Amino acid sequence: MKKLCVLLLCIILMVGLLPSGIGEERPPLPQAVMALCQQYYPEHTLSQHSGFGDEQQGQWALVLSKDGNHILAIAEKDKTQPAYRFTIENPNALMPGDSRPSVLIDTGRDALFFGFSKDNDRWSFNASKSEAGWGEVGLILYSHLPGSEEYYETLMIVQEGLLFFDFLQTDGNENIEERYCYPPIPVPHLVGKIGIAEVDWAAFPTRPADWLESYSQPNPDVLRALTPMGWTFYEAQINLGGIHLLGQDEQGQTRLLLKRWLANVDNPKGGFYQDTVSAPLPEGIRVQAKPLGQGVSLYLDEQSRAFSFACDRDNVWRLSFVMAQDWYTITPHYVSLSSSEDNTFYFGAFSESDIRDIQLANIPSTFEEIKLQLDQSGWAKVNNPNPADRLHLRERPDRGSASLGKFYNGTPVQVLERKGDWARVQLAGHTGWMMANYLAIGVDMNQVQPAFPGMVGLDSLEMQPMPLYAKPDEHSPVIDKREIPHYIPYWIAGVVEDGWYYVYFYHEDLGGYMKQEWFWPGNG
Repeated sequence: MKKLCVLLLCIILMVGLLPSGIGEERPPLPQAVMALCQQYYPEHTLSQHSGFGDEQQGQWALVLSKDGNHILAIAEKDKTQPAYRFTIENPNALMPGDSRPSVLIDTGRDALFFGFSKDNDRWSFNASKSEAGWGEVGLILYSHLPGSEEYYETLMIVQEGLLFFDFLQTDGNENIEERYCYPPIPVPHLVGKIGIAEVDWAAFPTRPADWLESYSQPNPDVLRALTPMGWTFYEAQINLGGIHLLGQDEQGQTRLLLKRWLANVDNPKGGFYQDTVSAPLPEGIRVQAKPLGQGVSLYLDEQSRAFSFACDRDNVWRLSFVMAQDWYTITPHYVSLSSSEDNTFYFGAFSESDIRDIQLANIPSTFEEIKLQLDQSGWAKVNNPNPADRLHLRERPDRGSASLGKFYNGTPVQVLERKGDWARVQLAGHTGWMMANYLAIGVDMNQVQPAFPGMVGLDSLEMQPMPLYAKPDEHSPVIDKREIPHYIPYWIAGVVEDGWYYVYFYHEDLGGYMKQEWFWPGNG
């Protein structure tokens, strides 16, 4: 996907979404091209042209207009040919009416840009030429909301039957403020129909999601490409996390199909959809996915209950939030109720979270009920009598063993075994030994007050994923990369000398070492 973004962003910078009366001085058309237009389109007006050449050879893009209809044509000739001829004649490439069409062939002679405007929107198509001829078109749809300083650009390109599209928010001066890359949508109805000669401008929606979302008019070809055989479609939505389709399977059971796009590392425009099918769902349920979110929610309006799901690092969709009598966060390893005075994170095992086998009717409506279903045996938290002290995580059950860091009160660990005064523990995949006397085990850990330092990532690192190391050594393996602004759910759980922190992303149960120089106390 990155290569696609770079290509289309370069196009934005090159043509800047050309206005209808392009300001550059146009080279005069050869008489031979004008004669060709008069011969085949005697009643049309030549309203726009761009290109290069003379009477002997050349390449010219033309807009021929009549009664509000516009034809996109390309006239070409090389020295071996007796005369100019039309190589492209497309009456559907440009919006009819007062759409102010424009064309541009760039100075490299291998790229064509054509577009038009309507109200506050502008379509800017592009295509490249190779020895095989003109390639398939891409589109930048540019929008400006009246009365707003915000500008929006949707970049669209079709490849191997999939529509890839990115959404950009800009300041109107080609400065990108935000960019969102959505999963591709299958578009079998466009296969073989997006070359310059046959493309229809109306085939591209102003919102790609309109092809599948139920409150618009879903395209039946798109739905057939997405849903299993025998399914009856109810509704669908798309967001950054995938395409989510609610329907009825061949057995008549209501289910949610979650399609998550897994792009190839070496070829982002290649990849595949990983499909997850939910357990049977209650009748009357509806789906909602926030456009800029990664998760999806299911609503039971008659019961005033809702259930949100998120995809974890293992590509498993798990329950993440419940809205019922109480609103609470739930993960496979903790539950919390942040909207009340009880801001404790209750760590333990909760197995009923996988959407593939979850029974929504069994999910408690109150926080007290969910705590009773949490298995806290085998879990503990660091609990020094003096909260200012920290507890070593050592490689072996020996005070003289190498330390993997000193951890603050409230750090959650799983107890794997006991050996005398020592407990072998695991924190987000990292294992070591801690002195058992300084651990609160089982339900006792719910009384421990955390003592994590209130450090946040530097402002200069905002929006930059930083490496999470397996050891306090920049030459050690990188587990993953994560942003570290103040609003990301993480704790600085431990410290290694004066150079490293152990940072625990508690919502994901992901942890590793980061440099202390990347953090500061913040503004309070």
